Amino acid sequence: MLGDSIVWYDGQVTLSGPEEIQKAYPSYIREAGFDFVQNEGVSGSCLRNNPHSPTPSIPAVAATLIFSPYQLVCVAGGVNDFYAASPLGDFTPANTDIQTVYGSLNFLAQKMQKENPKGTLLFFTPLPCDDQDKPNTLGLRLQDYSDAIRTIAKTNNCPVLDLSNIQGYDLKQMTLDGLHPNNKGYALVNKQLLAPFIKDWITKHNRYE
Repeated sequence: MLGDSIVWYDGQVTLSGPEEIQKAYPSYIREAGFDFVQNEGVSGSCLRNNPHSPTPSIPAVAATLIFSPYQLVCVAGGVNDFYAASPLGDFTPANTDIQTVYGSLNFLAQKMQKENPKGTLLFFTPLPCDDQDKPNTLGLRLQDYSDAIRTIAKTNNCPVLDLSNIQGYDLKQMTLDGLHPNNKGYALVNKQLLAPFIKDWITKHNRYE
């Protein structure tokens, strides 16, 4: 699973709020029936590759991997792009410039199609956060980055878990700091979206039963 700190946090002790071990997406995917789940989340990682950032981007991490062994590859990111004011770039299938969000998303989709055409690439849109309705320095809101993910996923026939409007997801009760989910937040996402998707995916792919 590729992503930012919200993925990386799985099995980590909280850095803010009450101290507890975080149970994030990778653990829930493993519990759903996958024998092996590889957590490639990087705290601070963006969809866009910024050559001036010391933090590897999601495409940079993906470039070190071969997708062919993985039946399901998950990508959860976008909120750091919002805060970093990553440019969206051009929405064209030919755009694989990983210094733009559209290009990075295309790069990931095309990498999966090339290396594992029978596999599934699952995108997650960003969860709500305190600043989601405030424009960044490019005048973009969090929703614009979610829209880019939905658009590229649809264009490339990839499924999406749309986390934008999780019913009952209260930022005060479900996050550590208005951004990172706590265990209640992760559990709600799993119950409403992740677990049903994984259950359906496993059934369709006859992984067991």
